Amino acid sequence: MRTRRVSLRRRQAWLASAFGVYSLLLVGQFARHGLFQGVDHSRKAESLRVKAFALAPDRGDLVDRRGQVLAISLQRESISYAGKERRMAPGLMAARLAPALGRDEAELRVQLARPKWTWLKRRITKGEADAVRKLKLGHEGIGIRPEALRSYPRGRLAASLLGWVGQDNQGLSGLEHAQDRLIRGPRQFARVESDRWGNPLFSSREAANLPATARGRRIVLTLDARLQHHAEAALARAVHLQKAQGGTVIIMEPHTGEVLALASYPDFDPNHGREAAPDITRVKALTDVFEPGSIMKPFTLAAAMETGRLKATDHFSCPAKLHIGTATIGDHDPPAAIRTLSVPEILKVSSNVGTTQIGWRMPSSVHAAQLERFGFGRRTTPEWRGESAGLVPPQPWSRLTQATVSYGQGIAVTAMQLATAMCMVANGGLQVAPRFVDRVEDEGGHLIQQLPPTTGKRVLAPDVVTELRRMLEGVTEEGGTGVASRVPGYRVAGKTGTADKVGPDGRSYGGEVIASFLGFVPAEAPRVVILASLDRPTMAHFASQTSAPLFREVAIATLRALGIPPSRP
Repeated sequence: MRTRRVSLRRRQAWLASAFGVYSLLLVGQFARHGLFQGVDHSRKAESLRVKAFALAPDRGDLVDRRGQVLAISLQRESISYAGKERRMAPGLMAARLAPALGRDEAELRVQLARPKWTWLKRRITKGEADAVRKLKLGHEGIGIRPEALRSYPRGRLAASLLGWVGQDNQGLSGLEHAQDRLIRGPRQFARVESDRWGNPLFSSREAANLPATARGRRIVLTLDARLQHHAEAALARAVHLQKAQGGTVIIMEPHTGEVLALASYPDFDPNHGREAAPDITRVKALTDVFEPGSIMKPFTLAAAMETGRLKATDHFSCPAKLHIGTATIGDHDPPAAIRTLSVPEILKVSSNVGTTQIGWRMPSSVHAAQLERFGFGRRTTPEWRGESAGLVPPQPWSRLTQATVSYGQGIAVTAMQLATAMCMVANGGLQVAPRFVDRVEDEGGHLIQQLPPTTGKRVLAPDVVTELRRMLEGVTEEGGTGVASRVPGYRVAGKTGTADKVGPDGRSYGGEVIASFLGFVPAEAPRVVILASLDRPTMAHFASQTSAPLFREVAIATLRALGIPPSRP
């Protein structure tokens, strides 16, 4: 018995010792975790509860050259749904949310039944946001997040050039896309308490004490909103008057390449860019190519004169028709007999036969190289990733190809290439590139970067420029095709172009035309280059009847707005 008692006592002592050691270890662990590692555990718990939330950056403003705001970012709030755990039935939640959000209850119920995160409504009004807050559904996975809303206070003004912004604040077209990195502000993050689904628990920016979102750069454009308004209004009237499919107007400063206005019709409202067809939202002056027709003739003459193969005093024998193999080239309303035309007269009456003979004076390789120096066959600016380079036919050219290229058929150009090329005539013969952005500023208006004009090498000798300007001015005088472009009190220089459009088969012409007038004013000291182009006018055929009057209307408004004094009484 005694032995058993001793053994029992030993067991009890061992158990007591083991329990004591275990208690000491347990107390030590509690002390270690509570006293020494408490900060670490607290941080881990906070990392599960508080997360870094990305704040959508505000895009910088777009303003015209006079500071008028064309695009601005406003603050709105958006409603999201976690789509994971919930206690309330989707039908009941939809019944409560639908009136607050102004949404269809059945559609909302289907969305709430899905087990994935989703937006319920983005960039809502303050009244809608307040109505959702009153429902207090944060524990059901309903979150309210701040977002930037891109707004265009002038509506349709310069819509295709400005472009529009997608739901996730990214530029999708126009300058919004071309200058996206510059316009978009840097990303910022704020540590915000989140629910078990990871949704931030804040109802407004102020309540969450979030930092102000960094704004992007303020972009000052070369655009003049006054000229843009006049150009768009005149273009819309001309399109309706001529029952055309559309049109383009470009106004440029020839010495700097500044684009003062770029109008396109039909247009759209960038505040509702998602509803517009892609065909309307693109900058057609940069993306769409066409055969220019007789507008190409001044550049054929310039190429021949620059290479020493033509003088302004030369004369050509011009029959009514010119036969090249099985093809026939003719002039509009020519006399029955052969006529002798001087170089200025060839341009004035827009003779295809005369221009063809001038083109043939050059080797085709020389002719092509001179056209490329004017910018044909290459993009005008690297800013626009969707810009077309157009097409100068590859060498070698046949005799017929050189003839058609000479008077503007068989070569594809953009409206911006034409306007830029004419700037080189108007500015004295220097290469220039179109400019859309003048400078970059911070939010306070302080200069960050000035973007100077890019002028390149000389394209035309001064004496060639003088002769070409004189001949272009003759086009607008009595007997010329551009009489309807004349502006009272000013000397105008320019050229008409009525180009056949390729038909649906892509090989033959279908009878439709693009009618254009390209010129500058005042002719003696050019201040603006203007391109006025109408796509498929139906009430009249020739540019002398359609685009020349449009040029005149745009020129009158531009000269008045810029305060350019008259050339003569």
